[in-house]
Parts: sequence; structure tokens; C-alpha cells
Amino acid sequence: MVHKLNSININDVNVELMSEQQAVIFEVENDINAFAEYLRFAIFNAAGFESYCVQELKGLVDSFREKEGTWTGVAMNEWLQGNPLLLAEIPNNLKSQESNLEVSGRLRQLSVALRNNHLL
Repeated sequence: MVHKLNSININDVNVELMSEQQAVIFEVENDINAFAEYLRFAIFNAAGFESYCVQELKGLVDSFREKEGTWTGVAMNEWLQGNPLLLAEIPNNLKSQESNLEVSGRLRQLSVALRNNHLL
């Protein structure tokens, strides 16, 4: 008869050591990744990368503002065609007002067309 009261199961020890080893590996890998991120930031910061990004962003904003009329036309065309992606971006409290404006504008165009045809 074998007594197992004071015996230690070798599989339990392996699992416990393995989980401690995995915890250490996880911690070390996270530290290395954080250090790598810090180094990347330091390198980009030293190289003026942030300034470059800000400059490029300002250039894009200026370009967008210079072409405001073009973008207004594009947005208007998309609105008139009922682009669902554009309509989804409009806040709910403005949708009914803008829809009324569209209907009003189309009715005005119809009125002008009918008047012009009646006069001919």
C-alpha cells in the first residue's frame, strides 16, 4: 500500500511553475514592448516627426478650405441623390428641417417651371 499523504504530485508542480514562468514572461514582454514604444516615440520626436505631421495636417486643412466651393457642391449633390451615408451623419433634430428645405426648393422650381410654361 502506497501512502500519498505527504507526497507531491509532479504534474501540479509543473503547472504551478509553468504559470509562474508564463507570468514572468508576460511581464518581461510587456516591459520590452513599452520600452520599444518609448524608443520609437523618442526617435520620432527627435527627428521632428510630430512637427512634420502637424505641418502636413495644416496643409490638408488649408487645401480643404481652398476647395470649399467644390466640397459644398459635392455634399449638395450627395444630399440631392439621397446618399444614405451622408444622411446618417445628419443629427436627427436637423433632418426634418433640411428635408422641408429640400421639398420647398423643389416646389419652388416646379412653380417657376409651371409659370414659364404657362406664359409661353
